[in-house]
Amino acid sequence: MLTVVNALWYLAGAVVTTVLLVASAPIAAEEVALLVLYAVLAVLLLIGGILLFARKPAGRVLVIIGSGTAAGYLVLAPLLSATAGLHLHVGVELGGYYLTFLLALLPAIATLVLALVKPTAVWVKSGAHRSSTMPGAAKLSRL
Repeated sequence: MLTVVNALWYLAGAVVTTVLLVASAPIAAEEVALLVLYAVLAVLLLIGGILLFARKPAGRVLVIIGSGTAAGYLVLAPLLSATAGLHLHVGVELGGYYLTFLLALLPAIATLVLALVKPTAVWVKSGAHRSSTMPGAAKLSRL
Protein backbone atom coordinates (compact mmCIF):
# COMPACT_ATOMS: atom_id res chain seq x y z
CA MET A 1 0.00 0.00 0.00
CA LEU A 2 2.83 2.39 0.84
CA THR A 3 4.28 1.74 -2.61
CA VAL A 4 1.09 2.91 -4.31
CA VAL A 5 0.99 6.03 -2.10
CA ASN A 6 4.59 6.78 -3.13
CA ALA A 7 3.67 6.24 -6.78
CA LEU A 8 0.78 8.69 -6.46
CA TRP A 9 3.14 11.19 -4.78
CA TYR A 10 5.50 11.10 -7.78
CA LEU A 11 2.61 11.11 -10.23
CA ALA A 12 1.36 14.30 -8.58
CA GLY A 13 4.90 15.69 -8.80
CA ALA A 14 4.95 14.92 -12.52
CA VAL A 15 1.61 16.69 -13.00
CA VAL A 16 2.73 19.77 -11.04
CA THR A 17 6.03 19.88 -12.92
CA THR A 18 4.17 19.63 -16.23
CA VAL A 19 1.90 22.52 -15.27
CA LEU A 20 4.93 24.58 -14.26
CA LEU A 21 6.66 23.77 -17.56
CA VAL A 22 3.62 24.83 -19.56
CA ALA A 23 3.28 28.05 -17.54
CA SER A 24 6.93 29.08 -17.80
CA ALA A 25 8.24 30.65 -20.98
CA PRO A 26 11.83 29.39 -21.00
CA ILE A 27 11.88 25.68 -20.31
CA ALA A 28 14.78 24.72 -18.05
CA ALA A 29 16.56 21.41 -18.61
CA GLU A 30 16.42 20.69 -14.87
CA GLU A 31 12.62 20.86 -14.91
CA VAL A 32 12.40 18.48 -17.86
CA ALA A 33 14.79 16.06 -16.11
CA LEU A 34 12.67 16.32 -12.97
CA LEU A 35 9.50 15.60 -14.95
CA VAL A 36 11.08 12.51 -16.51
CA LEU A 37 12.36 11.33 -13.11
CA TYR A 38 8.95 11.77 -11.47
CA ALA A 39 7.21 9.96 -14.32
CA VAL A 40 9.68 7.05 -14.23
CA LEU A 41 9.38 6.77 -10.44
CA ALA A 42 5.58 6.83 -10.63
CA VAL A 43 5.52 4.08 -13.26
CA LEU A 44 8.10 1.91 -11.46
CA LEU A 45 6.37 2.18 -8.11
CA LEU A 46 2.81 1.82 -9.43
CA ILE A 47 3.54 -1.23 -11.58
CA GLY A 48 5.79 -2.65 -8.87
CA GLY A 49 3.10 -2.14 -6.24
CA ILE A 50 0.46 -3.84 -8.37
CA LEU A 51 2.76 -6.79 -9.11
CA LEU A 52 3.74 -6.96 -5.44
CA PHE A 53 0.05 -7.20 -4.48
CA ALA A 54 -0.11 -10.14 -6.90
CA ARG A 55 2.97 -11.65 -5.17
CA LYS A 56 5.13 -11.48 -8.28
CA PRO A 57 8.91 -11.32 -7.73
CA ALA A 58 9.22 -8.72 -10.49
CA GLY A 59 7.02 -6.40 -8.43
CA ARG A 60 9.41 -6.59 -5.50
CA VAL A 61 12.34 -5.82 -7.80
CA LEU A 62 10.54 -2.82 -9.34
CA VAL A 63 9.65 -1.49 -5.89
CA ILE A 64 13.26 -1.85 -4.73
CA ILE A 65 14.56 -0.06 -7.83
CA GLY A 66 11.92 2.68 -7.64
CA SER A 67 12.17 3.40 -3.93
CA GLY A 68 15.97 3.16 -3.99
CA THR A 69 16.08 5.66 -6.86
CA ALA A 70 13.65 7.95 -5.03
CA ALA A 71 15.68 7.84 -1.82
CA GLY A 72 18.89 8.45 -3.75
CA TYR A 73 17.37 11.41 -5.56
CA LEU A 74 16.01 12.89 -2.35
CA VAL A 75 19.43 12.65 -0.68
CA LEU A 76 21.40 13.92 -3.70
CA ALA A 77 19.05 16.75 -4.78
CA PRO A 78 19.96 19.12 -1.92
CA LEU A 79 23.66 18.35 -2.38
CA LEU A 80 23.50 19.04 -6.11
CA SER A 81 21.49 22.19 -5.50
CA ALA A 82 24.11 23.49 -3.05
CA THR A 83 27.26 22.50 -4.93
CA ALA A 84 26.40 22.57 -8.64
CA GLY A 85 23.82 25.33 -8.48
CA LEU A 86 21.14 23.07 -9.96
CA HIS A 87 17.63 23.79 -8.80
CA LEU A 88 16.22 20.33 -8.09
CA HIS A 89 13.43 20.99 -5.63
CA VAL A 90 12.22 18.24 -3.35
CA GLY A 91 8.66 19.48 -3.12
CA VAL A 92 6.54 22.25 -1.77
CA GLU A 93 7.79 23.75 1.43
CA LEU A 94 5.67 22.67 4.37
CA GLY A 95 6.88 24.11 7.65
CA GLY A 96 10.45 24.53 6.49
CA TYR A 97 12.84 22.73 4.22
CA TYR A 98 13.83 19.97 6.64
CA LEU A 99 10.25 18.96 7.38
CA THR A 100 9.52 18.76 3.65
CA PHE A 101 12.69 16.76 3.13
CA LEU A 102 11.71 14.27 5.84
CA LEU A 103 8.12 14.01 4.59
CA ALA A 104 9.47 13.00 1.19
CA LEU A 105 12.39 10.84 2.32
CA LEU A 106 10.80 8.73 5.07
CA PRO A 107 8.20 6.98 2.87
CA ALA A 108 10.85 6.22 0.25
CA ILE A 109 13.16 4.66 2.84
CA ALA A 110 10.30 2.80 4.54
CA THR A 111 9.20 1.36 1.19
CA LEU A 112 12.76 0.33 0.36
CA VAL A 113 13.30 -1.35 3.73
CA LEU A 114 9.95 -3.16 3.63
CA ALA A 115 10.65 -4.44 0.12
CA LEU A 116 14.14 -5.63 1.11
CA VAL A 117 13.32 -7.52 4.33
CA LYS A 118 13.19 -11.31 4.31
CA PRO A 119 9.49 -11.64 5.31
CA THR A 120 8.53 -9.78 2.13
CA ALA A 121 10.67 -12.12 0.04
CA VAL A 122 9.11 -15.15 1.75
CA TRP A 123 5.60 -13.75 1.27
CA VAL A 124 6.24 -13.12 -2.44
CA LYS A 125 7.80 -16.56 -2.88
CA SER A 126 4.84 -18.26 -1.20
CA GLY A 127 2.51 -16.62 -3.70
CA ALA A 128 4.55 -17.80 -6.68
CA HIS A 129 3.32 -21.36 -6.13
CA ARG A 130 -0.34 -20.42 -6.21
CA SER A 131 -2.40 -21.08 -9.29
CA SER A 132 -2.42 -18.10 -11.61
CA THR A 133 -5.92 -18.83 -12.82
CA MET A 134 -9.20 -17.76 -11.31
CA PRO A 135 -10.89 -20.07 -8.84
CA GLY A 136 -13.13 -22.40 -10.75
CA ALA A 137 -11.42 -21.74 -14.10
CA ALA A 138 -10.52 -25.41 -14.46
CA LYS A 139 -14.20 -26.36 -14.13
CA LEU A 140 -15.19 -23.83 -16.80
CA SER A 141 -12.55 -25.04 -19.24
CA ARG A 142 -13.99 -28.59 -19.13
CA LEU A 143 -17.43 -27.43 -20.27
